[in-house]
Formats: sequence, structure tokens, C-alpha cells
Amino acid sequence: MNKFPNDPIFVNLLRLRQSVQGVLIHDDYGIDAGPTDLLNDISRLRETLRRELPADWYDARGLLRPDTGCIATISPSGYYFLVAFFTIAALGGTCIPLPTKATPNETLRLLTSANVTYILSEPNTIQQVAVIKEHAINIETIQIERKAGCEFTYGSDFEIDETLSIDPHQPCMVILTSGGNTGLPKSVVIPRRTFFYSGKTEPDRLFLAFRPVHWMGGVSGLLARVLRGTKIHWPRRSFDPAIFWEIFKQGTITDVSFSSSLFKSLEDYYLVNICRLPSDEREVYVSGVGKIRVATISGSAMNPATAQFWIELTGMKIRNVYGSSELGGMVLASGIDAPYVDRCIGMPIPGAQIKLSNGDEGELLVKSPRMFTHYLNDETATKNAFDEDGFYKTGDLVRRVGACYFFEGRVDSDWINFLDRKISVLELEEHLLRLSYISEAHVLPVLDHETRGVPAALVRLNCGNSDINLRRIRDDLSLGLERYKLPALLYILKAGEDVPRAASDKVLKAQALDKFFRIRGYRPRGYCVDGVECLRTSYSTK
Repeated sequence: MNKFPNDPIFVNLLRLRQSVQGVLIHDDYGIDAGPTDLLNDISRLRETLRRELPADWYDARGLLRPDTGCIATISPSGYYFLVAFFTIAALGGTCIPLPTKATPNETLRLLTSANVTYILSEPNTIQQVAVIKEHAINIETIQIERKAGCEFTYGSDFEIDETLSIDPHQPCMVILTSGGNTGLPKSVVIPRRTFFYSGKTEPDRLFLAFRPVHWMGGVSGLLARVLRGTKIHWPRRSFDPAIFWEIFKQGTITDVSFSSSLFKSLEDYYLVNICRLPSDEREVYVSGVGKIRVATISGSAMNPATAQFWIELTGMKIRNVYGSSELGGMVLASGIDAPYVDRCIGMPIPGAQIKLSNGDEGELLVKSPRMFTHYLNDETATKNAFDEDGFYKTGDLVRRVGACYFFEGRVDSDWINFLDRKISVLELEEHLLRLSYISEAHVLPVLDHETRGVPAALVRLNCGNSDINLRRIRDDLSLGLERYKLPALLYILKAGEDVPRAASDKVLKAQALDKFFRIRGYRPRGYCVDGVECLRTSYSTK
């Protein structure tokens, strides 16, 4: 008899055998698996870990002891990640999903801080693991094997061990914050209860899972849907919009969770390529993408013009959600049937307690049963993350209008102190994107000796607009913005130049400022950099 712990993770997982027929996970890395296939592969890997890990790592119940450290996994394949995560969870351990594109030093820093000595790998990561082992000689690897249809099959013998319970507050995963603008990423310890998902099964839906699993928005979205019985299509890791349109063309995808920048890329591809096809060919693509019932946006706000494009093309329902690594995923969400409203992050989900630091506005403070327990090896940061009532201090400014909440920006990166005034980064970005010749816009705060701070505009132009410069942009923006809010520096992105982003799609502003403007810290006096236009006139608040 093959038994699993008695908690909602495995109760839901075993229930899939009755609720889901056929393929549960279609992985473009060459895997089609149903619920029993998944359970078999979990069972096989669990037996391997019981043989390979040191005997003194286990307690009398056959579970991993809390002091044994974490087990890392690295995989571009969604299916192999699921096998690794559920196996580690079945043993009561803590899983660390490693970024597949991190530098060896970044990976080594995480492995050392979490006391990792074992990595679960799969056939697509042999080269990456070899590089990691060159830098961390004490790391052992265990290969995740999949032998569909082999003799190692438990079938209907899977069941819950009613006597085997695991503390829901016990660590289950360590996930990284996005970092970038506020220093190095922090290691967030996520408790087991975070993954106790409830809700009805949805076997008639197909989720296109694309967001990386080393980020909370990717891992929570994937696990929640799998455990609710939603079928999964996992594509290969590529940001080529043509691949997504070919998937949409099949008309099988009902749910997506994308970044706003990916939706913009898909829009641009449609306007340049699909829009020019004969009407009958174009209609196949439009009809296919029209099968998407709900499109979830998180990480960064969608440009209202892009949202309007999708709504007019397909009638797509766009759902804004708000969450973070520390909060264990989503805590605010707009209604599925609610109209799209720019920067509206909706209402609290069940179980989430919300308050603002200054009545109906201010810093967003959250308490949730799914939230993290602490930062790994950082008691000071953990203590500073909560207020006296145990609410997590998000660092985000929000205002409440009726029952809904609206995102106003990050306290530390979305506001620029200009003399005695403040400039909203989000407001300036919105006005830049309203200009017909700009297709992408980012505002970067620049420290300035004379004024305290000025905005730098990082933009991409639409085709055929090569004559645009800083003076033209400032003149056009001045019709709707005060003069002091206008950009003082400009860099126009060239073809093939990409803005550095975190896994959550947030722009890494410090990296972008260094990469394109060559500025670290304060802008040097007499600043002059090739490709960057600067305001040469005196500053004014008028």
C-alpha cells in the first residue's frame, strides 16, 4: 500500500484520480501524464530519496527531520518540478526551486544559506547542474526518472495515511523575492499551509502555465490549479509570441496568467503578422484566443491601451491580482466578471485581512493564513517586516475606493523626490504610453545633487518614428502634466535591446539605469553619456 500524509495537499492530489480523465499535464518537454502517472512518479522518486539520503535525516515516522536542510530542484519542465515538489512534501521536507538562468554565484549563495546538499535534477538540466557542482563541490544530485508504463505501478493502492499528519506551520518551500531595486533577493520561508487549496475541481479548463516556478506567482498559480483538477499545458521556455499564437490557434486554452509585457508582445505580433492574413486565416487565430475565459495579470500593471486591444478583439475578461512571495501568492483580486479598471487590484480574497496605514490610503498591510513565516537566516529583516499586530508591511502604496483597492506604486521606487514635491513614476509612465509614437515606457528615478531627484524615460518607439527626441516628448507631455513632472533624461531603446526584468516581470530599475544611462547612485555632475539626451535648461516646479 502506497500511503501519503493526511493533509489537503495529498487529499486533493489523490482525489484527481476520480475527477480528471485522461491527460492532466501536457508538457511540451515531451510528457503527457494523467493523475496516476504523476502519483507513480512521485512514489518512485520518494523511494529513491529514502535510499539515497542519509538514514539519520529521517525520524521514526519516515519523515525528514526539520534540521536536515532543504532539498533543491531545478527544472524548466513543469511536470518534473511537480514530481519533485510533491515528493519532497510527501516526506515533510522543504523544497527550493532554483532559477534556471541564475549565475553560479547567485545559485551558490542560495544553496549555502539554505544548507542544501542535494539537488533534484532532470534530463533538461544536466549541463546546468554540472556548472553548479563545479562551484559547490559538496552538492550531490539525484536524477528524477520517468518510466511511463513500467512495472513500478501502484495504481489504485494510493491512499491517505490517516495517522500521518504534518504540522501545517512547518516549512515547505523557500522562494526568492524579486530583488533588484531593494538589494539582493531575500529567501522567503513558505509554510505547508500555504498550499492547502480549496475549491471545486475544474477538469473542463486548460491552463497555459508559463510563469517560472522559482517565483511565487508561478509556483502558486501552477500548484493551485493542479490541485483543483485544472488541466495544464506547459510550453517550452520561450518568449517568442509566435509560439503562443500557435497554441491559442488550437482553441483549447481557457485560462492564462501572463505578465503585462508578454500580453503587449502578443498584441504587437498580432498587429504586424496575424492582422495582415486573409480574413479566414486570421479568424482561426482570433477564434482560438477567444476561448480564453480569464486572463490573470500580476507583477505589473497592464497598459490600458493593451487591455482595450484584447477586450475589443476577443471580449477577454482581464483579472488584475495582487500578491507577493511573502504573502504566499494572491491576496487581492478583481472580480472575474468585473470590467477592467486601470490599476484596480480588486478586493481581498477569503481569509486575507487588509488595512491601510492612513485610513483609506497609505501603505498596504496584510495578514493571511498563507503568508510566510520568516526570512531565512535574517531575524532583523523578519522583525522589521511586520507591524505590532502581525500585519506584513508590503511597502506598496494603495488607496481604497468603496470596496476596491487601487495600486499607487512602491514606496521606495515609484516616487521621485523633486525639490519639495513628489513625482509619481506610474503617472508619468501612463502619460508616456498615451503618446501615439511610444510602444513601451519605463520611468527610472535618478538621484540628483541639485534637485534631489529627476525622472529618466526609457522608451521604445513605434516603427516609423525615428525623429522623436526629448524636446518633442516633453512638449507633448506638457499638455497634461506639470512641467516639473516631465522627464529630464531620455534613452530610446534600439531593436534587440531588452529591459532587465525579474521573474515576476517587474523592471529591475537599478539594473536598467546602469545598463542604459550608466548611472549608479547620484548622477555625476557634468553627466554626458552617448545615446542619452539630457535636459539642459534650469529646473522649475512651474
